[in-house]
Amino acid sequence: MQNFTELVYLGYARMQSQEEVIDMQDHLSQILTALIIAPASPQEYPHAARLFRELQNTFPDAHFSLLIEQQFLAQAKAQENFQVLTYDAGQVGFHGLPKKDLQDLIRTRRFDLVVDLNCEFNLVAACLCRVSNAKLRVCLQNPKRDPLYNFQVRVAEHNSIELKYDSLIKYLAIFRPLPSAPATNLMPA
Repeated sequence: MQNFTELVYLGYARMQSQEEVIDMQDHLSQILTALIIAPASPQEYPHAARLFRELQNTFPDAHFSLLIEQQFLAQAKAQENFQVLTYDAGQVGFHGLPKKDLQDLIRTRRFDLVVDLNCEFNLVAACLCRVSNAKLRVCLQNPKRDPLYNFQVRVAEHNSIELKYDSLIKYLAIFRPLPSAPATNLMPA
């Protein structure tokens, strides 16, 4: 039943998609609020947790929120510089989509950047990323994610979780301008 829901939701998202072209360097230099969607997999969570600090180092001026399943809350308490938002299985509907209260938890906040750390497609994370209305939505590459994310990092499937996450953070860091770099004049001469 969840596969059918995914198919319908992804079709709907494709029809509604109206992406604009983003100047990555400019946008990443102006990130003030960011949402990190922690992975739902217990095997991925410990590896993703180390990325939280690296993202803070990459975007030192940003205020971070961490969306995490209730079961990982104790581990997330170590992230003192994050606003922790939690959800539980009761906030996910029978078909696998987040219920209205969980969607409103994300929709009512403003995020400049959303980073989904699920290695595999996760319908809850994808839906919440879409309802966030963030201008930049980042994830690891997956064909199902195409209409929902506008910056996907392609990694080899055989790579370890650590290498996949390292690639993601390196791509974000590469596009982030150096603090001392002069502004580029894009006006024609």
